[in-house]
Amino acid sequence: MYVILLRLFLLSVYVCHTSGLLNHDDSGTPSLDDVLDSLNDNDLVPERKITIGDLKTVILALQKDYTSRLTTLKSDFELYLRSQQNRIRYLEKKVAYQEKLINFLENGESFRSRETPPANNKQPNIHNGSNDVEAFNSTGYYSLDLKEMQQENWRKEMSGRSRRERQERLLIQEIPTSSAVVAFYAYMSKSLPANEATPHHVLIFDVVRTNIGNGYHSSTGVFIVPETGVYVFIWSFMNGDLAYHSTQLMVNTEEWGIVHSNTVSNGWMQSTSVVVAHVNKGDDVFVRTADWSHGTVYSAINGRTLFAGWKLH
Repeated sequence: MYVILLRLFLLSVYVCHTSGLLNHDDSGTPSLDDVLDSLNDNDLVPERKITIGDLKTVILALQKDYTSRLTTLKSDFELYLRSQQNRIRYLEKKVAYQEKLINFLENGESFRSRETPPANNKQPNIHNGSNDVEAFNSTGYYSLDLKEMQQENWRKEMSGRSRRERQERLLIQEIPTSSAVVAFYAYMSKSLPANEATPHHVLIFDVVRTNIGNGYHSSTGVFIVPETGVYVFIWSFMNGDLAYHSTQLMVNTEEWGIVHSNTVSNGWMQSTSVVVAHVNKGDDVFVRTADWSHGTVYSAINGRTLFAGWKLH
């Protein structure tokens, strides 16, 4: 913009000079050469450079802030999407199981209805004091000995009862129950430096000592629930000098527990928390730093930062 205005000004001066309107005389009117000599383009350059530098600094700061926010939102969205996908799979399995259960109950009811004789059936006629009876069915008349018919009815009743008992046992067995052992324990092999222990940083416990059920993943620090049930989760972390941290236990995108630790000068502090939660198969459980985090998260031979859990029921 400044360059364009300067060129227009010089052009007007030049036109005036060539037309004889601008001449160097005794009145002190400057010539074109005097005007050019008096101009110094570098007078405005430092100020513009400072302004541009300030703008670049502001733009880079905003870009860094937006990038950090987008990264956090992306991470939260991916966790939420994964939890919803797991929930959908669980509901689909539940619907399929309920459909099987409905079909099973309908077949059992149909079986019982076939056992019960219709109300309009013709009753057996006993005549002439004999044990011969006449009974009517869909194929016509037939004769049975009364004693044999009673035994047949008794066998049908016992058969129907045993079938119902078997159906009830099968129904109980189809309800998904599991008593399999699920447990894990892992800790960090080294400390997490302050420049990485930023808010919402997922702690990765890379040394795995116990992983029954293969639910814990040391590459991501996430425990993926292998079976629905009630679980106990425990985590512990250590701060060094002048460090403070809040750590959260997350189930998918929801916070289930948080603990804070603030260490004074020349001191060390270990903080521990426990959570009991009912979680579903496929849920993600992990530990991360909260918004209030500063300093190094230590893990060494004198104190470990750890994460553990087991299925209670």
